[in-house]
Amino acid sequence: MSFAETGLSIFVRMYLDRVTSQWAENCTWSQKPSYTNVMTIPPSQVGVWYEIVITDLYNGWKAGTWPNYGVQFRSYGTWNNYNGFWSSDYTEDPSLRPMLVVVPQE
Repeated sequence: MSFAETGLSIFVRMYLDRVTSQWAENCTWSQKPSYTNVMTIPPSQVGVWYEIVITDLYNGWKAGTWPNYGVQFRSYGTWNNYNGFWSSDYTEDPSLRPMLVVVPQE
């Protein structure tokens, strides 16, 4: 999975979580889905694409080990620091949208 930083960040570590319950795109903090942490991601950098290997998550979804409710990025702390990333509906420059890159194993 690859994603690009917006340049509007405080540059803090993040968590990548596997979402473990259903959720709606318009959910709020008080309605957030349950999750389990998968990894910690280092602070972002402007102009740098992040590449995260989620092969274990994919394999778990494919094998039926757990349902695929997606993933979430969560700020490392609860203070008002955050990282900003372009979303899948960003229209100004679609090349900055996050993407899933599948690399077949030989």
